[in-house]
Amino acid sequence: MPQVRKIPQPDSARVDTDALNRLEMALGQHRSREILSDACFEIIDRLNRFDIAVEGGDRDGAYRLSRAIAAIAQEIGLPDLATAARIAADCQADGDAIARNATAQRMVRMAEVSLDTVLGMTLSGGE
Repeated sequence: MPQVRKIPQPDSARVDTDALNRLEMALGQHRSREILSDACFEIIDRLNRFDIAVEGGDRDGAYRLSRAIAAIAQEIGLPDLATAARIAADCQADGDAIARNATAQRMVRMAEVSLDTVLGMTLSGGE
């Protein structure tokens, strides 16, 4: 009988709690949570569009979308995702096919972990 094995997620995500605290101090707890949730959904939307661009061979579109993901991630305190997205953008611009695919997948994995972490913090109300 085949076994189902759980493959552990090797990536972990740092969250810049200072950035989150600055956002909360500037906007208040309720509004900062709304902004954070909206930003996470914007990242998800751009990841979907990035996937479509990559599949369609639109390297310019994939480049622009990954740069946008990097900017949003940096603003909401997800430095690991921002770095992965900038590297993916650089490879979309001038990398070979293997590098483009590898960095794109790394960005997606990092987005999953980062968004899970920050949304979990937001929903639980703390760090």
